Amino acid sequence: MKSVAVITGAASNIGYTIAQRFKSDYQVIGLDKKFEASGSLKNRAEFVQTACDITSEQDLQSALKFARSKGPVAVVVNSAAVTEPRMTIADIPYASWDKLIAVNLSASFSLMKLSAEYLKDSRGCCIHLLSCSEGGVCWLRSNTFRHESPLLRL
Repeated sequence: MKSVAVITGAASNIGYTIAQRFKSDYQVIGLDKKFEASGSLKNRAEFVQTACDITSEQDLQSALKFARSKGPVAVVVNSAAVTEPRMTIADIPYASWDKLIAVNLSASFSLMKLSAEYLKDSRGCCIHLLSCSEGGVCWLRSNTFRHESPLLRL
């Protein structure tokens, strides 16, 4: 029986590519909110796709329990991230900022916290793509310094 790899953001981009690469060595459980909305995604992937809102602790707990039921969870890859529209900091709605923090930072924390016991039991590892957590800070920084004033320096 293959060990399990849980990969967030597995419907597209880096997460999808990682899931495709890992499927030869692991039983991959791909997590993504997009799996819920599109049946067409199921046709192109060759890994288990689980609809999961990673900002929901309950969704993450359920997804990790499901993954554990398939075998020992040896790898957790946190690749889910969002970027919001590029605009001046004065024009960024608080709702956009809150979403960015929820997905890129809070969900990363929850995933690591909730998967810790599974990884400890299997002596596994968590791969955390820095661009996910840095996204919030980099997004704020680049929008502030790019749009506000040539006098502001980084």
